[in-house]
Amino acid sequence: MNEAASAGSADEELDRTGITGRRWNGAGLSGRAFGPLPPEVEAALPRWFAGDLSGGVALKPPDVHRVGELVVKRFAAPTVFGLVRAPRAVRSARRHFWCLPTPSPRPLIALWRGPGSPSVLVREFVAGRLLADVPAGETEAERALAPFLRQLVSGRVLHGDLHPRNLLWTGERWLLLDVDGVRHGLHSRRRLLVDMWARLLLHLGDGSRVHALYRACMEPLGETARAPWTEVERAAARMRANRSHALPRPEPSG
Repeated sequence: MNEAASAGSADEELDRTGITGRRWNGAGLSGRAFGPLPPEVEAALPRWFAGDLSGGVALKPPDVHRVGELVVKRFAAPTVFGLVRAPRAVRSARRHFWCLPTPSPRPLIALWRGPGSPSVLVREFVAGRLLADVPAGETEAERALAPFLRQLVSGRVLHGDLHPRNLLWTGERWLLLDVDGVRHGLHSRRRLLVDMWARLLLHLGDGSRVHALYRACMEPLGETARAPWTEVERAAARMRANRSHALPRPEPSG
């Protein structure tokens, strides 16, 4: 993707930091690097872009793999409308910086071959457990979760697909994964808030737990009027009805 196309993209709302990364080129690939590239990593980039992740571990097959202390994520080729925007890997990398101080894994480099090609993001691997694997009884993680969600809601970091596999507990703090799902200011805040809580309710399957998180997060911010719990429950019910496979049914919130 050429610089003129990315400069005039619809992502200007999400790219206020001015952090664009430094140019990188090699083996017919273009890139934007956001940190030092160890020689062994730089040498492996063409192979990773081609899909050769020998020795890697699939985290979310077929697109996300861990290779050593790095994660390699592949984005599909853009649609016709996407051709006027920067490659998705570049946009995802920039959003890490835009989302700060909300923490997320740091990007190392975004790669693409040319206009219309798939793109690949290489970022740091952060050890931890997804919210889907952290039980409600784990006091320290649970105590830290509501303030983390409050940080998202109180700021500009509203994720369009927030669910328990996009939240990572390191043992000390929560991180946001898949920041390319963060929406800009043209989206309805009310809709994003309702859908955020509806997805957590749907996927966690524990109405009492999610309702307690909702109150601890939303009430101090005065956001409950914008996204009433009854509306959250209705949205979760609609999502459940639209799904093709069974999920745990949420318990009554009481």
